[in-house]
Amino acid sequence: IAQLLSEQLGVLAIIIASLGFIHLLKLNKKIFWFSIILILGNCLITALLTDEFISDNPDLHGYLIPSLIALILGFFAGVLFIFQSLKILLSKKVFSLYFQKTAYSIAVVLIIVICLTPLYNFYPKANLSKNNFPFNYAMSVISGLPRNSVVFLDNPNLDFILRGLQYGDGIRPDLIILNRSFLAANWYFLQEKNKNLQIFQGINKFRSGDDLFLQLLKKALKNQIPVYMEFAERDSILVNYLIPSGYLMQINRKKIKSFPEDILAKQKNWEKNNLNWEKDPSFNNDGDAQRMWVLSWFRLGYFYECKGMEKQALEKYNKILAFYPQEPELLARVQKLTEPNLRAAK
Repeated sequence: IAQLLSEQLGVLAIIIASLGFIHLLKLNKKIFWFSIILILGNCLITALLTDEFISDNPDLHGYLIPSLIALILGFFAGVLFIFQSLKILLSKKVFSLYFQKTAYSIAVVLIIVICLTPLYNFYPKANLSKNNFPFNYAMSVISGLPRNSVVFLDNPNLDFILRGLQYGDGIRPDLIILNRSFLAANWYFLQEKNKNLQIFQGINKFRSGDDLFLQLLKKALKNQIPVYMEFAERDSILVNYLIPSGYLMQINRKKIKSFPEDILAKQKNWEKNNLNWEKDPSFNNDGDAQRMWVLSWFRLGYFYECKGMEKQALEKYNKILAFYPQEPELLARVQKLTEPNLRAAK
């Protein structure tokens, strides 16, 4: 957390803020203690309540806004202290008027540089005017789906983006998008039942989680509704009923032993045209895009691994390793898939 705060404001700004708090201790103890308790309390709560501490997660920076505000106020108190100290120091007769003006000018320039440094450092990350990853990703996921399909999602990022497209832009409102993470909540069941009675009608409201997911899946298939899902690690039991359809998997009523060449060719073409984000310069400044890119390749790779298609699985895993060469879980999976082939070659 200390590293995040210092990166956001800059080390010099933190030092000046520290001087400012010392100055505040002399001027107003109530404000001083309020600021210190606010910073320590905010950092402690963030550290204890955060389930997954990802340093470039925008949400995490959001949690620390109270500390950032307190440090900025401390910074301005520090600036006041510096100029007061300069005034006392330069008021001595030994310094000429020209020297005094020069010293003040240099101090002002330095303070301005310190203030502008965070803007210089973080503007490329904060500027999202040319960042089309979320929109393009979501559109690539749903653009080819048949009308009135049911889509089961497993990660909140994609869920949020698709709901933004549906509610904000009016894109593909015909799709029934259900978040499996929320299916355990009674409020979510009632909300979605009111909206999508055709697949919720007759479903026991006391069912929840994966049990409810399977009931809804069966109901949709029974009603001849196309069903797609985001494949996750816990879905290996369904792997023989799934057909790759871009990032999503279409659920089939019967088992599928192998895929026709045209389906594999179509899938490969989709991956080539839609998961090539790493070629975009903005990709390096977008931690969320990187995580979604990795997640997409990983889940596609895991699907093929579960299907016993080692070659396709290795292709996906190696995509990630080219970007993150030291990822331990992936290295283990690649080694596991590669060893049988090496033994066979011998």
